[in-house]
Amino acid sequence: MLKRIVLRMMVLVIVLGSGAMIASAQLAQALVPWLSVVTRNLDRTFRVESFQVENEGGEAIFRTRLGLARPLTVDGRTYLPDARGQALSSTPVSNLLVPAVVLLSMAFAVPGCNSLDYLCRAALLLPALILIGSFGVPLILLGNLWRLVTESVAPDRFSPLVAGADFLLNGGQTALAVALAVVIVTVSHRFCRPRSAENQSARLAP
Repeated sequence: MLKRIVLRMMVLVIVLGSGAMIASAQLAQALVPWLSVVTRNLDRTFRVESFQVENEGGEAIFRTRLGLARPLTVDGRTYLPDARGQALSSTPVSNLLVPAVVLLSMAFAVPGCNSLDYLCRAALLLPALILIGSFGVPLILLGNLWRLVTESVAPDRFSPLVAGADFLLNGGQTALAVALAVVIVTVSHRFCRPRSAENQSARLAP
């Protein structure tokens, strides 16, 4: 059973990953308006001047230009908004696609007990994909900027956004995708397996 699951997951990763890479620029471009809104509302300290998809060295990347939206005080120093004071932050589009591919591959690699099981997984995957796709990239982009601020002005200051970005960039996105896939498979199997299987389990129980 385990070998079958691993084989199915490898096939799904190859197929979904290839499709995602081919359409990465188009997928990323379609998500730019939403990611820009999330970035703007995740931390109102900065204003989003621009948010776009660019090609850098043959790789699609998200790049945003940010400026101060309101006065910022760090270690007793206050910095006022200035139209000339802007910073760039970027991250590869793969940071959006890889967790989604892992989540989808794991969720459908485990054999379902019936067609309803797969439908349940598909329904549960929608909010999970929205969660992963909405906050990962904005958090990384804002974390990059806050890292620049803290390293330049207050190296010892703790920033939740920097910590969150570091977590995601060091395997956190994949870990979250795996955890969500396990939850989705468990829940769908629990509520969508045939009643006969439940009755049989009950009869076998001591």
